[in-house]
Amino acid sequence: MCVKEGDAASLICSYNRVNGVPACANPKLLNETIRGLWDLHGYIVVDCDSVEVMVSGHKYLNDTPVSAITQSLKADVYVISLYCTCSRLDLDCGDFVPKYGVEAVLNGKVAEAKLDEALKNLYVVLMKLGWFDGSPGNYGALGRDDICSPAFLELAAESGVTCRYVTPLAGLGSYADVKYAPGCTDVKCKSDLWN
Repeated sequence: MCVKEGDAASLICSYNRVNGVPACANPKLLNETIRGLWDLHGYIVVDCDSVEVMVSGHKYLNDTPVSAITQSLKADVYVISLYCTCSRLDLDCGDFVPKYGVEAVLNGKVAEAKLDEALKNLYVVLMKLGWFDGSPGNYGALGRDDICSPAFLELAAESGVTCRYVTPLAGLGSYADVKYAPGCTDVKCKSDLWN
């Protein structure tokens, strides 16, 4: 709904696996679903180090750094790094792709023409934001006061998480006298707050 009806400009692929395949190398998720079924008109950004995690964490297909980048490319996640245009994913905020992306291009595993596709996805979003209209906007100057303005808070109440929220304790406390005692401070409940 956010992609199709909200015309999302960008999505991020995560560190986890989806049906056994790392999200950033999952053609069914990224290509068939996001770009195909949901018709994304923007770019997919790789969560910082998600491609590197395919090698160090998932050990997916016993990938080398270059083959991990190539696996992501088969999923049609075209990456342009924040540091250099060195592989074919849309955008990578980490340093893994810059380190090994050039090698992938030089070894013929990544076609330079795919960089053009990634740039197109990124530039379409920049065009929508007005960056080529002579005035690139003032997005860098926006801060908490802008985001938490009354107009934004009203919009966020319809479509997202607002800057002000009410915890269950505070919400219940406004209707009744609630007695609260903290339980465990961690998932394994190693703390002994009950004594």
